[in-house]
Amino acid sequence: MSKNKKHDWKIGEHKSEGSVVPNLYIDLEDKRIRGERANDLIIDEAASLPDGITEETIESFKPIKIGNPHNVNVNLPDPKEKDLPSGGQIKKDNFILNVPVSKDMQDFIDQAWLPQHFDKEVWDIAKSFVHPLAGKKVLVTGGHGFLGSHIVDILNNVGALPIAEHRNFYDLTSQEQTRALFITHRPEYVIHCAGHNGGIEFNRKYPAEILDKNMRMALNVHKSSHEFHVEKVLSIVTSCAYPDVDGVLKEHTLWEGLPNYTIRGHGLAKRMLQACAEQYNKQYGLNAVCAAVTNLYGPGDTFNLTRTKVVGAVIRKVVEAHQFNNPVEFWGTGAPLRQFMYVVDAANAIVEALVKYDDPTKPLNIGVHSEFTIKELVKEVISCVGYDGVVTWDKSKGDGQMRKMLDVEHMKEILDVEITCFADGIRQTVEWYIANKKLADGRA
Repeated sequence: MSKNKKHDWKIGEHKSEGSVVPNLYIDLEDKRIRGERANDLIIDEAASLPDGITEETIESFKPIKIGNPHNVNVNLPDPKEKDLPSGGQIKKDNFILNVPVSKDMQDFIDQAWLPQHFDKEVWDIAKSFVHPLAGKKVLVTGGHGFLGSHIVDILNNVGALPIAEHRNFYDLTSQEQTRALFITHRPEYVIHCAGHNGGIEFNRKYPAEILDKNMRMALNVHKSSHEFHVEKVLSIVTSCAYPDVDGVLKEHTLWEGLPNYTIRGHGLAKRMLQACAEQYNKQYGLNAVCAAVTNLYGPGDTFNLTRTKVVGAVIRKVVEAHQFNNPVEFWGTGAPLRQFMYVVDAANAIVEALVKYDDPTKPLNIGVHSEFTIKELVKEVISCVGYDGVVTWDKSKGDGQMRKMLDVEHMKEILDVEITCFADGIRQTVEWYIANKKLADGRA
């Protein structure tokens, strides 16, 4: 298409329910830009072939599918194999060369080929429909777990290529096995959300084990990410890493005091993720960042009473008390304040942060603006379940930290995340648990 020619491009209906189109094609053979799936047609007005392609060029070029830096798959002529920019393996697949993204390829497409053959406004329209992670290999450690499985779902929705191996196959506490995982999959991005943790009682019983396993995983993942030239690492820090102080917890206060004594081993180990991100960035230039996530709940959580957190424990206790017409007892006074974030919202925020957040010196808080007492949580669950029995509180048991409110103002500035209403999220979680109780109770 000559820059001097004017073409009317029509934007077709986008039918993927709010998710982006993972692949668009600028196809010289049928002269159109189109979506990979039939229902995802974006630009359907046929265009004339670009000017400037000579007969000699046509004979010497081969049609290939190129993954470019904006993750738009482009069918277009490209130089012979020997002239292709370096930076990735080139494999023949039914006479199509699949060329992984590289800096050289990015420069070639954006600076050399496209400006000659496509109007910039047309290309900008095409790019705007495509997620920056589409076509990228993203390793999600803990990808079979509660949060990780939802992150994998989001990555699939945006056209990324998530990698989620079970811990039975690759033990991240072993540097050798972690390295083997990276050798096998060669990820371009890493979201590290694997962890060894549980509720207050689990933390009381196994503080050294929690500290040891989480620190080993942190060190091993960052070391392999550096060794295998991962483009970016985002590690998940939990709110328990923050100091045991009342009030709103801002990102710059992470190191200003010790975590609460009831979860100190876990909190200190999670702080090491931030330390790894900063120091690997400082010495090696690794693009590594952290996100500090508040208390999560939702479908897919573990409801094993030893390993689950407060929302899961409350839901299981109330559901079982309702089933067997028994009284239900909770620990503490019910007075502590907590943020509760629906897991799907958190997964969306984490994927967006992988693209947008780049400060290795402090974590990005991910949470909600509202907070509830534990008693208010119990009341909401009781309402959803329909339980009308006796509720008691064992005040001899500790409350833990009285308030953990993450400041999320910075999150609001850089991320665009829709937050599920607390009542709706609890209702959906209760419904999922009742329908999947045996599975949920058995998850470790």
